[in-house]
Amino acid sequence: MNAASEREDSAIGPVSEAAYWYEKVSAGDLTDTDMARFEQWLLKPGNEADYADCAVLWGAAAVPEFWTGGRVEESPAELQRRALPQRHGRWVALAASIVLLVGAALLWPIMGAGDRYQTVIGEQRLVVLADESTVFLNTDTVLEINYTGKSRQVRLDRGEAIFDVRRDAERPFEVQTTAGTVRVVGTRFALRSLENERVRLAVSEGRVTVSPGDSPRANPSPVLDAGEILDFDSRGVSFRDSGVDVETLLQWRSGVVSFTGDALPAVIQEVSRYTSRRIEFRGEDLSGLRVSGIFRVGEVDAFLEGLAAAFPVAVVHAADGGIVITAT
Repeated sequence: MNAASEREDSAIGPVSEAAYWYEKVSAGDLTDTDMARFEQWLLKPGNEADYADCAVLWGAAAVPEFWTGGRVEESPAELQRRALPQRHGRWVALAASIVLLVGAALLWPIMGAGDRYQTVIGEQRLVVLADESTVFLNTDTVLEINYTGKSRQVRLDRGEAIFDVRRDAERPFEVQTTAGTVRVVGTRFALRSLENERVRLAVSEGRVTVSPGDSPRANPSPVLDAGEILDFDSRGVSFRDSGVDVETLLQWRSGVVSFTGDALPAVIQEVSRYTSRRIEFRGEDLSGLRVSGIFRVGEVDAFLEGLAAAFPVAVVHAADGGIVITAT
C-alpha cells in the first residue's frame, strides 16, 4: 500500500474522529491504553479544536450562544461544567480545559444564503446554519444553502446528510433533491442520494413531508413520522418502511457503519464510499454471503484484512492502487 493510500484510510474525517473520542470520554469507558491513545491524538494539530466542537455542539446544545457566535452570558466555569459529563475525573477535566483553550474555534461559521459546501471522499463535516439548524455532511457530499427572510431552502446535489432543523413555523425548511423536495417545520432527518436518481429519507424525530418530482404543493404528498424510511424518485415513492432503527442507520456520524446480515456485495459497495481507491468485487459466487460487524470510517485496510480472515475471499492490491476481491 502506498503512502498516499495509508494517509487517506487512516485519517477519519475530523468531526467523526473527534466524535469517537468524545463518546468514549463521555461514557467513561477509557482503558489505560485508550487514555494513552487519547493523549497522543490530542497532540496532533487541530484535534483539540475538533474535540471542543463536538463537546459543545453535542454536549452543550442547551447553550446555543456558545456555538453560533452569540454573546455568552454564563461564566467560563459554568460553560465548562455543562459542556462535558462529570465522569472519569482527570480526563473530563482535561477535555474541559480544551474547550476553554480553543474558545475562538468554537464560534463555528454561520451559514446563510448563497453558500456551497462539499466533502471529499472519506471526509465528514458539520455545518451550522444561520437559524442554528445543523447539517452533518457525510462522504462525497455537495450541499447548497439559500436562506432568505421568508424561506429556508437547501439543495442536496449528491451524497448524504443529517439535518437537525430548528423549529420555525413561519419559515418551513425545504431540501431540494434530484428526486423531489422534502419539507419540515422543525425535526431531525437524513437524506441520501442513491443510484438512478433515487433518494432515501430517514426520519429520526418529528414529521416530514415529501413531494416527489416537480408536483405542485397542493397535491397530496407522503408524510413520514419518526422511525420511517422512504425511497423516492421524480416519479413517486418506490419503497417505504416503518419501525426502523433510524439511529443505527445514522451511526456514520460517529465514524462507524454497522452491518447486520447484509449481503457481501452491498457491504463492499458501502465501504467503497469512504475511499477513493477502486474496490472491485469479482466473487459473484459469494454474493449470498452475509456480513455482520462494524466498519470504522477510514479503516478500509483493517476491514479488508478482516474480510479475508472471515470469508473465503482473496484481497488483491492492483498495480494502479485499486483493490480486487475474488473467491479463494
